[in-house]
Amino acid sequence: MADTSDGFIYGLDVLKFKGKVFGYISEDGLTAGGTEPTTTQVRAAQKRNAVVKTLFTTPGSKQFTFVLIQLKGENFKDVFGGEVDADGVYSAPAMEEIQEGDAVIECASGHTIDIPKASLVGNLAQAINLAQTLAVSCTMEILIPDDGGSPFQIYPPGQTPPEG
Repeated sequence: MADTSDGFIYGLDVLKFKGKVFGYISEDGLTAGGTEPTTTQVRAAQKRNAVVKTLFTTPGSKQFTFVLIQLKGENFKDVFGGEVDADGVYSAPAMEEIQEGDAVIECASGHTIDIPKASLVGNLAQAINLAQTLAVSCTMEILIPDDGGSPFQIYPPGQTPPEG
């Protein structure tokens, strides 16, 4: 099926991590970022000191940042690890944990971003007052999958990632 979208990817509908739908994300949605790749220029005397090749020094990274504002016990556990008891009481782990798993971003534009392997870390954020809610500031780093495949795929409207 050919891509008939207009090419604009927008609007967060659903964020899933490790197969679970995350709670509400702040109205800022997901912010793409990471570190820029760095390169080295190779020059040759025969070309009068012109650049003849560019090599990657570091490949950079790709990530999304967001603020989780719906903080039920399970939402804390999804980000920080730890335990939630039968009464809904959340207990943080004694040592910080990095969560790893697959992620899926479903967009209002109809696009789906499938990330086979990502790491997720978070930290408490914002204030507890009548103008703000306590939140968790999250960073989801896109990782290379264990099988060495593509780190992410973007499916146009009408197409969905295979189950797996």
